[in-house]
Amino acid sequence: MLRGTRNALVVAALSCIVSSVVMSPGTIAAQTRPASGARDTAWKDASADSLIARAVQLRSRQLADSTLLSYHATAHGFLAFLVQLGEGQIIPPRVVQSEELALSLSWWQPGRSAQQLVGRRDTTLLPADVGYYRDRYAVVLDNLPDRIRLGDGYDVADVPHPLSVDAATRYEYRRDDGFHIDLVGGRKINVDKVEFRPRDASKPSAVGSVYLDRETGGVVRLSMTFTRAAILDKRIETLVVTLENSLVRERYWLPHRQEVEVARSSTWLDLPITGVVRGHWEIAGYDVNEKIPTVTLTLPRWSSLSRAELQAYKFEGTVADVLPPEMRLAGSDDVAAARQMAEQAVRASALAQHRGSSAFGRGISDLARFSRTEGIAAGLGFSRHWGDAWQTTIRARYGFSDQEVKGRVTLGRAPALGGAPTMELFAEREYRDVATPERSGIANSLHALFGSDFSTQVDTRAAGIQYRPSALSRFTLRVAAESDEPLHVRAKPLLRSFAPTLAAWNLQGARAEVRAGGSHFPQATHLRAVSGQHRSRLVRIAVIRLRAIL
Repeated sequence: MLRGTRNALVVAALSCIVSSVVMSPGTIAAQTRPASGARDTAWKDASADSLIARAVQLRSRQLADSTLLSYHATAHGFLAFLVQLGEGQIIPPRVVQSEELALSLSWWQPGRSAQQLVGRRDTTLLPADVGYYRDRYAVVLDNLPDRIRLGDGYDVADVPHPLSVDAATRYEYRRDDGFHIDLVGGRKINVDKVEFRPRDASKPSAVGSVYLDRETGGVVRLSMTFTRAAILDKRIETLVVTLENSLVRERYWLPHRQEVEVARSSTWLDLPITGVVRGHWEIAGYDVNEKIPTVTLTLPRWSSLSRAELQAYKFEGTVADVLPPEMRLAGSDDVAAARQMAEQAVRASALAQHRGSSAFGRGISDLARFSRTEGIAAGLGFSRHWGDAWQTTIRARYGFSDQEVKGRVTLGRAPALGGAPTMELFAEREYRDVATPERSGIANSLHALFGSDFSTQVDTRAAGIQYRPSALSRFTLRVAAESDEPLHVRAKPLLRSFAPTLAAWNLQGARAEVRAGGSHFPQATHLRAVSGQHRSRLVRIAVIRLRAIL
């Protein structure tokens, strides 16, 4: 996805941490939960097969011989590199670096082309040194070749196209709802949506959908992601390509808008820091069947003007002003829809990352924190995957002021991208917040250095079981035997002094917690039931708390 960006990820991640203290998180894009129930019988769809067969024939004719002899157009695009911390809830993606691009492109029979970068300007919003593969600076022509190649062949290479001549032996299709497009002059174009998935999900393949002109079989829109076997760079978590075409001269479906998103995380560190590349192109100004200049015929498939000529190109406004909204915010609808398609169409093992041993952490606060109860605390974790089904995690932290070890050990089913439930056994000792944190862990650590600690913690020892219906679900059921004890101030801040800790009871007993929030609920909601014993008074208590986190 990127070349030489490991340092960029680290520096940008630290910059994001600092910015999160003074900036409120933006709206977090929700991922849609797949519809329940398999519809495998729907994939035996004769009407979908007929539509695809006609589209394959049209694609072959247009690439070989057609009334479309040549065209020339201009493209305006953006490339952005973003960094995200956490699982979409700590800090939404922050733009680290962005580029605005201008491209001249030409195409002529038999299937030859030349693209030249004529304008480029960039802005580095956070300290980083970011480089991209060369094909990020080019427009996809002919709706991708019969053997798909992305990221200069380092991301994806030689994946069969779902509309290639032999596609029917590799993919299966089903027809979805159709619609129509109103054109200027009152003409309507009827469009059919056809979903595709591989017949064998263990092989390198694409997963997605294609919108076809019902009259001609031309491709109106093509959106796809890829099976795990197709992705060569195993650090990649998400790779989505969306190609939209427009009707030129009321006859030819030619490139109009294109988007690509590649999200990559480290394979040796489970700490959720993700680098995201987003590309966006808009193509316009078509001249069709005009003579291609001789100098253009001699150009390679992709070239660039000199740096001075690129900088001399006149763009409007600034990069930050004209950057599309999807470059700034969390994942677009296209990305969420494509991932949903992958979850529905391919078993989870085909897309899930296969990992062995790795370092593990939920966030920066697992590595280092500062609080009135622990002082400076440092920790790390270890994760071990046993095949595709099981996972063990060990996480430990030591506080230098309280001189105590806290941690958690789990054994359970490894999270999968599909709908399989996850269940784990756990044992832990943790300083647990009994109220909703008013700050993120990073923000509280920074403020605690100066005597402001908003945590309301108790010393919790627990062992039990935790259940989630699927890896993407925000519903969690936790049942455990637990004991709670009050904590005391153990650290000294740089300035001022800490307020007293929470005057909690000594409790022991059983605790059940239900949590629902995130992608399926606009607010995170907790339902907690606790029954136990007050050690000094031997009074039975029962508490039910319903709390909405805004």
